[in-house]
Amino acid sequence: MNRKVATIISRIFDPFLMFVVLLFFALQKSTLAGPTMIKFLFLSFTLMIGVPVVLLLYAIKKKIVSNWDISERKERPKVFGIILVIEFAFLFLLRPIMDPFLFHTFLSIFIAMVGFAGVTLFWKISGHAFINSLVSGFIVLWFGWGFWPVLLAVPLVSWSRVVRRDHTVLQVVAGALYAWMLLILMGRF
Repeated sequence: MNRKVATIISRIFDPFLMFVVLLFFALQKSTLAGPTMIKFLFLSFTLMIGVPVVLLLYAIKKKIVSNWDISERKERPKVFGIILVIEFAFLFLLRPIMDPFLFHTFLSIFIAMVGFAGVTLFWKISGHAFINSLVSGFIVLWFGWGFWPVLLAVPLVSWSRVVRRDHTVLQVVAGALYAWMLLILMGRF
C-alpha cells in the first residue's frame, strides 16, 4: 500500500509537472500580458517541457534509458545533457519576448540544472527532491511566507522516493539542500 501511494505522489510531483507549476507561477510575477504572454506560454511549454518529454519517451521506447525516472545513474548524463542543450536554446530563442524577471528566473534554473547534471556524473542525487525544493522555494520567495504550505511537497515527495527505493534518505536530502543552497547563493531566498 505504501509503495502504491508513494508511486502516485512521485508521479504527481514529477519534475516535468513541477516545471509547469513553476511556469504558471512565474508568469504571475512577470510583466508579460496578452498575446506576448500566450506566445511565451506556448513556446516555453513546448520547448521546455514538451520536447524533453517526447525525447524521454522515445529514449524509453528505444531502450536508451531503462525507465521514466532514469534510475540508472550511468544513463543520466546523456539525458541531462540533451535537456541542458534544449534549455539553453530555450533561453536564447525566447529571450526577445521575456521580461527581465522571467529571463533571470529561467537563467537561474538553467544554472541549477547544470550543477545538478554535474553532481549526477558522480552520485545519484534526487531530481524529484531537487525540483520540488526549487519550485517551492521560488513560490515562497515570490509570494511570501503565506505560501509556506507548498514547502510540504518536499518531505512528501522525498518520502515517496525513499519508499519506492528510487533514492536513499541522503540522496533526497542532498537534492533538497542543493536547491535551497542555490536559492540562497543566488540571493533569491
